[in-house]
Amino acid sequence: MRLALLASAAVVAVAFATSAGAEEGMWTYDNFPIARANQTLGTNIDQAFLDRVRLSSVKFGGCSAGVVSGQGLVMTNNHCVATCVANLSTPQINYAETGFLPKSREEELKCPGATAEILTDISDVTERMHKAGAGLEGQAFTQARDAEAGRIESEACGT
Repeated sequence: MRLALLASAAVVAVAFATSAGAEEGMWTYDNFPIARANQTLGTNIDQAFLDRVRLSSVKFGGCSAGVVSGQGLVMTNNHCVATCVANLSTPQINYAETGFLPKSREEELKCPGATAEILTDISDVTERMHKAGAGLEGQAFTQARDAEAGRIESEACGT
């Protein structure tokens, strides 16, 4: 009986998944098909909305995260901070077990070496990258492309 219920649930899930067609593609925040999305989905997306979403999206190490307060509080998944939590814990206090709730900003603990990155600006660097590798092949192409990408990153982000 239980196996029959699981099989039925699986069939229903597949039926729903195949009937709900996905829109193909991935767009950058500066190239999102706003008019088409609004017409197709009945939404009221505009560039200001996309900018707010972009500015609240965080890359935290290899994880995604989000700004969830006007003061810059960032929320992410537990596994993304597990190493930091272990490093901040002591033999007396295991934060993974007890949790941590500071009463003030001054009591907040910092994760040494952790970085939270927010995409603040988008620039088209396609032409620069094409020029960097023009006429080159193999390792020379890769080195020229990587060097140009490094210059672009330094210009945009500094050290």
